[in-house]
Amino acid sequence: MEELKAKKKSVVVEYLILTIAIIFVAMDIHFFRIPNNFVPGGCSGIGILLGGLIKGISTTNVISILTLAFLLIGWIFLGKNLGIKTTYCTLLYTGVLELLNLIAPIDKPLLGDKTLELIISCSIACIGTAFVLKNGGSTGGTEIIAIIIRKYTKTDISSAMVFVDILIAGGSFFLLDPIVGVYSILYLLIKSFGVQFAVDSINSRKNLMIITTHPEEVEEYIMKEIVRGATEWEACGVFTDTKKKVVVTVVNKYQAAKIRAFAKKVDPQSFIIINDCHEIYGNGFLNITDNF
Repeated sequence: MEELKAKKKSVVVEYLILTIAIIFVAMDIHFFRIPNNFVPGGCSGIGILLGGLIKGISTTNVISILTLAFLLIGWIFLGKNLGIKTTYCTLLYTGVLELLNLIAPIDKPLLGDKTLELIISCSIACIGTAFVLKNGGSTGGTEIIAIIIRKYTKTDISSAMVFVDILIAGGSFFLLDPIVGVYSILYLLIKSFGVQFAVDSINSRKNLMIITTHPEEVEEYIMKEIVRGATEWEACGVFTDTKKKVVVTVVNKYQAAKIRAFAKKVDPQSFIIINDCHEIYGNGFLNITDNF
């Protein structure tokens, strides 16, 4: 029963984070990307290009139509394999976009400083997208087409997708404005590296290896005070020929500082190695099927 409650709570938290992240991504597109014509590839990039060419229809409507069309194609070719979270995120994304367009229409840059708006937009996009990916979601769009092609060709098309995004961003040079094109390419480059940096930051943990003659005290502290698990290895000091234990655990940086201080307190001669790590798979961390 307790395990079921914990699982339900985890799902609720995941969807809450997905909801907040998607709202921020949609706000970024509405308040920053569309008014400045930033075209960083993807479905929103195509929508912004077409929105600038098709008179009488808002760019938001074009993006929503394209996104929902790709979602429909995804369900036709992938069915349930498309994923409930991807469907939820895509519908929420288009819904929030249309709602913002209705209640807070904007037809010119919010701040009037293109460089500042590029920085703000990239920051929101990277953080929002990172939290969406971290919790197993997706905003759909061209990513769905990538999944379909990967399914039927069994090939890694990530390079092709990057090339397509560059073509979309490059299209702004000719269809919109050369200056806009430069900003769009900059946006694409910053976002490409920024999303991965944000994902790594969210997943960031500290791996501690504590070589000590007092493993019991250290392990008890980790389990009772930090409420994390640990692994114990047998070891022998080569120089001193002294039998020791190695206590290994993975925690966040604040917990790592507390464990380090405690280990040094109970065993001043302990040897502590702390490494940064971003991908930890197993109970309490990432699922083995996760790809970030």
